Amino acid sequence: PTANPVTFSRLLQNSFVLSFGVGIIALLVAVLAAYAFSRYKFKLRQTLMLLVFVPLLMPGIGLATPLYLLMNSFRIAECKDGLIAIAPFASCVEGLGKVSFNMRDSLYGVGIAMVSTALPFAIWNLKGYLDTIPKELEEAAAIDGADPNQIFFRIVLPLALPQLAVTFFLGFIGHWQEFALPWLFLTKPENYTLSMTLYNMTGQY
Repeated sequence: PTANPVTFSRLLQNSFVLSFGVGIIALLVAVLAAYAFSRYKFKLRQTLMLLVFVPLLMPGIGLATPLYLLMNSFRIAECKDGLIAIAPFASCVEGLGKVSFNMRDSLYGVGIAMVSTALPFAIWNLKGYLDTIPKELEEAAAIDGADPNQIFFRIVLPLALPQLAVTFFLGFIGHWQEFALPWLFLTKPENYTLSMTLYNMTGQY
């Protein structure tokens, strides 16, 4: 017996949905950013690439506090007059009101925080691979009449499929084991992950 009344299947579902969602969303955003950095020359390109790299130099837990404050600032409250206030855009006149949803205390908030920590590695990992794909293939496709979207989806993505799979797998495994952010953000047992519950099962012996 544990202090957590939630079933094992629910804990497994929470961990899987969180890890899978973070892996997929980070992959979709990262492949677009990596392709832009790899193929296009635009102003401040090098500066933006360095800014993406900087979070990799910081310990992951160092980003927890600003992410906590950011996610905690977004909440939905029911006011006494029956109106709905969405912070930080609006607030109840009489105070905070009855909070019906707090982004920080939800799997959505934890997922967004995890995506922000997963993106820098995913972008750099994919950019390095996209740089190895010959540009001549894209130029040949353009000569044959393919537009930029067709080149990206029909030429680049199929060639980058192995690295896409590796990037997703690393993101999934890395966040399957994530403990610090869920432990800091979540307070409701129904949102707990497997790692949080395993920690709660440990006793003094």
